[in-house]
Amino acid sequence: MITRRQGRRGNAGIEMALTLPVLLLLLGGIVDFGLYFSDAQKANHAVRQAARAAAGTDYDLAPQAIGEATLSEQLALFSLPTGTDTTRSVVVDSTTGLVTVTYHAPYEGLVGLVASSDNLKLGASMTLTMEDLHP
Repeated sequence: MITRRQGRRGNAGIEMALTLPVLLLLLGGIVDFGLYFSDAQKANHAVRQAARAAAGTDYDLAPQAIGEATLSEQLALFSLPTGTDTTRSVVVDSTTGLVTVTYHAPYEGLVGLVASSDNLKLGASMTLTMEDLHP
C-alpha cells in the first residue's frame, strides 16, 4: 500500500488558488471583447438600416428626417447608447446624391477588466447613393 507523505497535502488547493485569478481574468477579457464586437455589429447594422432608409426615399419626403428616425429606432431596438456623450448624424447631399450616416459612442464593458469608456469607442459610418437623383 502506498502512503502519502505529510508535506504533500493541499497541493491541489494551492495550485487552484494560483491559477484561478489568471483564468478569471482571461475569461473576463473574452466576455468583454465578445460583447464589444457584438455591439459593434449592432451599430453597423443600425447605421446601414438608417442609410438605406434615407437613400431609398424621394427628396420630397425629407430623407434626412427619415434617416434620423430610422437610426433612433434601430439604436433603441439594439439597446445601444444614445446619451449626450454620443454623436450621430445623417447628412443628405442633394448635389451629389450621397447619404452619409455616422454614429459614435463610448463603450462601457460589462466586466470592465479590459475595456473602459476612456479608451474604447463604438462607431459606425456608411455612405450610400440616393436612388432619386433629381431634387
